[in-house]
Amino acid sequence: MVSLLLTLAIATSILFLAYRIKRQRLLRGCFLIAGTALATTAISSLIQIWETGEGLDGWRRDNGAYEQALELIQANAFFAPLFHDHPEYREKLRVALANDTASPGTNTEGLIYTTLSKEHGVPAVREAEDELLIRVWQSRIEIIRWLSTRDPVACKAFDLGQYQDFKKQGVAFDSLLQSFFERMGAAYESGKAKPRQTSADRDLLGQVLISGRHQLTEADAASLNDQGSSPEAYCHALLKSMLSVEDVPTVDRAKYIRAFY
Repeated sequence: MVSLLLTLAIATSILFLAYRIKRQRLLRGCFLIAGTALATTAISSLIQIWETGEGLDGWRRDNGAYEQALELIQANAFFAPLFHDHPEYREKLRVALANDTASPGTNTEGLIYTTLSKEHGVPAVREAEDELLIRVWQSRIEIIRWLSTRDPVACKAFDLGQYQDFKKQGVAFDSLLQSFFERMGAAYESGKAKPRQTSADRDLLGQVLISGRHQLTEADAASLNDQGSSPEAYCHALLKSMLSVEDVPTVDRAKYIRAFY
């Protein structure tokens, strides 16, 4: 775009000079030079726009990815209400998809889903009715158990809120994931209007994690606290910590789960 503007400026200067000189032959020559330069630069700029997706106003093509993403969102029981309640994330998603299209290998789209879930989704789920929250936890356990033995990298990504690109896991996993999102959606609707609790029963959490049947070792705790730990060690410790809810009386399980968030 800069080259196009520069050429316009040069062409205008040439034409102005030709007008001042008032020579017909030179004027025709200047028009020819300016027109050729303009056409060449315009074609070059159009090619650049096509290849990079950069438009006159700095927008970028997303090759229809935005519309496709919206269709998938509408079919997702968790993210559909999230994007509906927080429409500002639609524009963030559009920009992210355009950036990813222009820069292959990047995944700013995934960051939008992760951020939306962490900032608005999970806090609402935490305040859901006890039964709904426990059902979400059960779904998480099923998914972590599945991924920890088949794909530890995806297991760790899932726990960190990176919910995209699980296609290779197969139909059986798709069913687990759909059930998870349905339960998350129900819990989100239940808790989104409730005030956020600032306290959690950390004492109960610590006691069960240390002394329960699925007690965590120091090595387990280190794996969970270190984002650089191996996916295998991370998911092994994660599953133990999540299964620890079984050591808690039923009446206290929702309170125990909230301590994790």
